[in-house]
Amino acid sequence: MRSKLIAPALLEDFVGNGKWRPETDEEEIEKQTEQFCLGYREYRAQQTVESGDIADLELTSEEPFFNRRIKINVGKGLFDKELEKALLGKRLGETYTVAHSSEGDISVFVKDIQRLWVPPLSDELVERAGLEGIHNAEEYKRSIRLENLKKNARETAYDCLNGMIAESVFELDGDEVSFLIESEMERCRRIAEEQGEVFDDFDSEKLMGVVGQPTIEDFRRMLNEMLREQLSSSLLYLYWQGKDSESQPLTPELINGLSYDAVLYLAEKLEENTEV
Repeated sequence: MRSKLIAPALLEDFVGNGKWRPETDEEEIEKQTEQFCLGYREYRAQQTVESGDIADLELTSEEPFFNRRIKINVGKGLFDKELEKALLGKRLGETYTVAHSSEGDISVFVKDIQRLWVPPLSDELVERAGLEGIHNAEEYKRSIRLENLKKNARETAYDCLNGMIAESVFELDGDEVSFLIESEMERCRRIAEEQGEVFDDFDSEKLMGVVGQPTIEDFRRMLNEMLREQLSSSLLYLYWQGKDSESQPLTPELINGLSYDAVLYLAEKLEENTEV
C-alpha cells in the first residue's frame, strides 16, 4: 500500500473526550425493561369492573346483538361504548339492568372479571427468568445499559472516526484511490450483467434505485469521497495496531475490512472510557 498516514490525530484527544462519549438512552432502557416484565404478565380475578378489565358477561335483551354471552375489554369501545361505560363499578356475580339509549333495557350478569397484571422488575422475577450470569434486578438493569452502550458506542465511533480523519494528515495515492473506485464500478457491472442488464446504460431513475445517485459521474464522485474515507480509516487502524501499511497489499476487501475494524476498535475504546 503506497498511501501513507503522515500525522495521526491522538487517540487520547478523542476517546474520553465528553464530545465523543456515548450516552445510555434511559427511555429505551425503560422500554426494554417493560417488555421483559410484560413477558410475565397474567390476568387476575377481580370483584369490581374497571376500565381495561376483561368482563365475562351474560346479556339478555330483545335485541339479538345484546342477547348473548360475551367477553368485553371494558373501555376500549370495541363492543358498545354506552354499555361498557355502564359496566364501570359493577360487581362480580350480580345482575344489573342497563338502560341503553337506543336498544332499551339490557340485563347484564357479570360472570367473571379479569385484570391484566404486569409484575414489576424484581430480584425474584430475574431469578425466575434464568438469565445467564444475571441474578438480580440491578444486574439485569446493568446488562441492558451495557447493551445500549455498545449500540450507541458504535454509532458514536463513526462520528469519532470522521473527526480523527479530519484532524489527521494523510498522503493518499491517487492510483490506489482510482483502483478502488474502478473495482467498485466493476462489481456493479458484474451484478447488473448477472441480471441481464448493462450498468453504464442505467437511466437516472434506475441509478437512484440501485446506488442512490442520478448519474454515473455522481456515483463516481460519491465513491471517491467514500473510499478516501475508508482508506484513511484503514491507515489509522493499522497505525493503532502497530502495523506497517506499506507491507499491506491493497485490495477492496482489505480496505473494507480494516475501515470497519477501525469503527469497532474505537467503539471498544469508547465503551472502556464510559461509566455505566
